[in-house]
Amino acid sequence: MPELPEVQCVINTLQRMVGKVFVTGEVLNERLREPVQSDLLLKISGQAIVSISRLGKYILIELTRGHLVCHLGMTGKLVINAESAKHDRIRFSFEDGTTLVYNDVRKFGFVMYESDVARNKYLSHLGIEPLSEAFSPESLMAMAAGNRTPIKVFLLDQRKIAGLGNIYVNEVLYECGISPHLLTRDLSSCQASRLVPAIKTMLKRSIELGGSSISDYRDADDKKGSFQDTFRVYGRDFDHLGNAVTRATQGGRSTFYVEALQGLPGA
Repeated sequence: MPELPEVQCVINTLQRMVGKVFVTGEVLNERLREPVQSDLLLKISGQAIVSISRLGKYILIELTRGHLVCHLGMTGKLVINAESAKHDRIRFSFEDGTTLVYNDVRKFGFVMYESDVARNKYLSHLGIEPLSEAFSPESLMAMAAGNRTPIKVFLLDQRKIAGLGNIYVNEVLYECGISPHLLTRDLSSCQASRLVPAIKTMLKRSIELGGSSISDYRDADDKKGSFQDTFRVYGRDFDHLGNAVTRATQGGRSTFYVEALQGLPGA
């Protein structure tokens, strides 16, 4: 699933769409995670794109009136001037002849029109932005107090921190030498002081490298990222030091860690 860096890279490459005006489009398959609204194209026709931003893993396309809210799910892509391809779901056309295609193999993503984005059911529950100044060792410790879930599961909870996903949480816990099984309430202030800046640095570095392309992910220019080339534990059998990587399951997600370097729960 595209995580914060991948979504930000899509947004960065979409910026040249700002100012363009929707004129028409075609819904090729309405059966997405959220079925395409029957009047979606009618609502956006004649509207200009005012801005494109991100909230967690969601893409917000501000229009003259209202917003398009997009989530890429597991395999979604928004590509500018893409040739017709299998799994195209929606094709948007603009006044200047530009097109924007939403393609999604597994159909777990969606594109929806929202007249009042503040009331959107997907956005209203999102937690703190990890790249914001509000996300600090102190705010992390405050959220962690009394929480009995493992730290990895906690970091993936979008109601707590919006945008972190399985790839980056595995990698950053390894980098910080923190066990994914550590109960969140047992996180020390010293660990939090390492973890928060490491999260910010890793996310920014991934954005610089175009994100992680391990399956379907591409940016809006249909280009792959290269952060996957730097993975230490995610999907690996051994880390770069030759240590065996242990694979487990937490909260239904794969966990990768090195026992020798990441200590024991509570350590």
